[in-house]
Amino acid sequence: MTRIHWLRYAVNALMVVVLVATTVVPEVSHGLLAALALLGLLEALARRDIAWRLPPEVLALAALPLVALLVTALAMLGGTDIPRLGWRKMEDLSWMFLLVPAWYLFRRHLDVRALALGVGLAAAVAGVWAAVEAYGQPVGFRSLGGAGKPIVFGILSMALATAAAGLSFCFPARWWLRVAMLAAALLGLLAAVFSGSRGAYLAVPLIGLLFWVSYRKRVSAKVVYWILAGGMLVILVAWNISSLPTRMETAWHEIRAYATAENPTKEAVGRTSLGLRFEMWKAAADESLHHPFLGVGLGNVNQVFVSAAEAGQVNIKTELFDHAHNEFLNAELTRGLPGLAASLAVLLVPAFAFRRCLGTHRCVAVTGLGVVLLFAFAGLSDSVFYFKKDLVLYTLLILSFSAILSRQQQDAAPLH
Repeated sequence: MTRIHWLRYAVNALMVVVLVATTVVPEVSHGLLAALALLGLLEALARRDIAWRLPPEVLALAALPLVALLVTALAMLGGTDIPRLGWRKMEDLSWMFLLVPAWYLFRRHLDVRALALGVGLAAAVAGVWAAVEAYGQPVGFRSLGGAGKPIVFGILSMALATAAAGLSFCFPARWWLRVAMLAAALLGLLAAVFSGSRGAYLAVPLIGLLFWVSYRKRVSAKVVYWILAGGMLVILVAWNISSLPTRMETAWHEIRAYATAENPTKEAVGRTSLGLRFEMWKAAADESLHHPFLGVGLGNVNQVFVSAAEAGQVNIKTELFDHAHNEFLNAELTRGLPGLAASLAVLLVPAFAFRRCLGTHRCVAVTGLGVVLLFAFAGLSDSVFYFKKDLVLYTLLILSFSAILSRQQQDAAPLH
């Protein structure tokens, strides 16, 4: 009993540290996660729990690297060359498979209070970090956090903010804790704004609508007013001291210019941020038609863009990129239809699993749906599972929600 108590304390404490380190020192976060996964495997073997049937959402996570490995092997047999970048991306995808044993550990020991504390502190740290980083910089400055890329930092921060906001509803009797969690969520949202990442903004109203529909009969009007006031404050601050208004206005002009251009491939509109995305999507979609089943192989996207640019089919600036800036097109291009199906399953299977738990374990299930929604929309303008940091955080959150829901379902099951 003492050993179990000690292990539970250690797991929950490590989880908090892992989450807090996600946006500032991700390498430390990944190392601790690997240790938790190993501990989970040892725990499962010691208890002979390894035969426990993994839920569909966890199997979907594990299927992503397995499908990538199988498709890559078949592509190599067909003569496709996989460069060093491709194998590095294979290693990134493999983290999903490597972290699955952590589910066994989380299912026995992870407490929703520790998870809430972790995402709340992580979102707050991301917001403070971004504000300090942007202080004194020109208006167009974009915060990087510890992620090294503003878009990655933005998605990480917004995912943590979503999780913090959702889990705040798990503590209805502790109004001070809910307020603290919502304040942390606003700081996480502020970090995303300072990053200048625009792709996930489309998900914010939908996530807000999801929370509203789920809790409109359970939350007092006062709480709603405070949430709206906090959101307006973040928007007001962000609008005046960040690059948000400029980037939103620029995005609108870039879309209009690209849509009305006679030949964007040869014009300046094809070299803008969104213009290049449209050009990359066009090249990826065209090439996918020629390799629908196995794709061109991991690490070969840049070669596709170079060939298309040399043929005059897309803007020559696409040669600078090695992914399609769209998760679904990138999966189809590199791993064919099996890869696309795997990327969709990683989002859809957890969504359906969490939806089934709305009636019995609403707070965790709704939070899980919010996280899935965020990554699904972020995947429309960026290859979210191409980047290890985004991939690992998504996997960690889905495993955590799944493990907690599994334990709650078991505890609620009637005894026969």
